[in-house]
Amino acid sequence: MAQKKQNSRIEKILSVMREHTGTAIKTSQQGLFYKELLERVTKISGFLQKHVKQGSIVAIINKSSWETCACFLAVIDSGCVALLIDVNWSPEWIDIVLKDAQPALILSANKDNLVKCIHEPVSGLYAGNYSKLSSKRLDKDASYIIYTSGTSGKPKGSINSIQGLTNLFSAVQKIFLLKSSDTVLQFSSPSFDAWVWDMCMAFSSGASLAIPGADERLPGNGLEKFMKQQSVTVATLTPSVLYHCKETDFGNVHTLITAAERCTKELAKKWLKGRRLFNAYGPSEATVCATVYHVTDSEHLPPIVNLFQELMSGWKISEGSASYLKGEEK
Repeated sequence: MAQKKQNSRIEKILSVMREHTGTAIKTSQQGLFYKELLERVTKISGFLQKHVKQGSIVAIINKSSWETCACFLAVIDSGCVALLIDVNWSPEWIDIVLKDAQPALILSANKDNLVKCIHEPVSGLYAGNYSKLSSKRLDKDASYIIYTSGTSGKPKGSINSIQGLTNLFSAVQKIFLLKSSDTVLQFSSPSFDAWVWDMCMAFSSGASLAIPGADERLPGNGLEKFMKQQSVTVATLTPSVLYHCKETDFGNVHTLITAAERCTKELAKKWLKGRRLFNAYGPSEATVCATVYHVTDSEHLPPIVNLFQELMSGWKISEGSASYLKGEEK
């Protein structure tokens, strides 16, 4: 029997965000409340529903910013698939990705950064008077695409489902138990799936997402100064970045996640003092993250939340199968 369309899981994400009244996004220049962000999401989503067929790919070519966050949520909410592209990629690389993905529309902040394509300036979307209709999606429908180079060195698209994104949104809240008073650093560029991870961590908790500028993103004094000014309490960074930072300069950070690279025991011991430390692992195809390890004396590496129970809840497992699926009982 064909799977029935159901109310958008993305709407559930937006509903969670509507419950919060604080600052959703902040930079060194400005701040944006949750209400203001969601108003822009609704307008952009309405524009897309009017001009783009549901299920189409919509590329977002921009730096990390509140506009990029708004466009990402709006594209998915409208029933389309978001393709995240870093504005700092070379024109040749962008061209390869666009030719492969064939997006129906490209949203950008600056057309000068684009190769020849049909595009729409982001600034005009949230200023327009567009109303949004409810969209219905299957859990297996695509939500966003991120291109990675992998081992081949050639761009390869990783397609992530609606269910994967919404599971991530709820999972990070269950794992990290963040509060609306927290501030989450968005260090990654939109071309990396950690960008999605940071956004989910902040918005699932009603916390603020702190987006540094280009100079503030540099490991060392620039990043440390930004994190202090914005009172960042949660950050996901690569070990390479942490090697160039002083743990004493992250005084407000109570939760630190390392990802993308191998974290040595020595580095873990250095950064574990005075905070919670987690090590996360992908791959992108698992919707950003497959496992999260809380760095303690334990050697156990659990799946993200308890995904096995989520998948097998209500299923009868024959005797003798449990050991294979869950590991030996103790």
